[in-house]
Amino acid sequence: MSYGNDISPIRTGLVIGTTILGIFLIYKIGDKLGIFPNFGEEMLGRQDALTSNLYHKYPNNVTITAQAGLDAAKNMYYAKGFLWDDERSVIGIIQSLNTKVNLSFVSYIFQNQYSTSLATYLQTFIEDHQYKDINRIIRNMKTK
Repeated sequence: MSYGNDISPIRTGLVIGTTILGIFLIYKIGDKLGIFPNFGEEMLGRQDALTSNLYHKYPNNVTITAQAGLDAAKNMYYAKGFLWDDERSVIGIIQSLNTKVNLSFVSYIFQNQYSTSLATYLQTFIEDHQYKDINRIIRNMKTK
């Protein structure tokens, strides 16, 4: 019996598995360090509805109360947890605002309450696939 020249399926599986795990870990570490571009984040940052621009342009088209805007901003702020984040609630809040002007109004309130933009804050905890959901929801919203 000669084992020196034989490549066992177990050894091959271990090498392939270790390689895949290594690539995955390198990607995750690089992503956390910002080495790899995240196009979802870039798209999210370019959404006018996540700034106060639309609110300042169309202040008379806001259809939610100041209290509802404050509640939405607060709930999005507290969706980021210490161990667990509640990204689904952020998506639900954005959907419930119905228009880009309302979302822009909430973004205005968020900036004033928490001294950071809503887009920047969301980028600290929203997962890649959820960026796509948020971008799609905002894209499909009426402006006013």
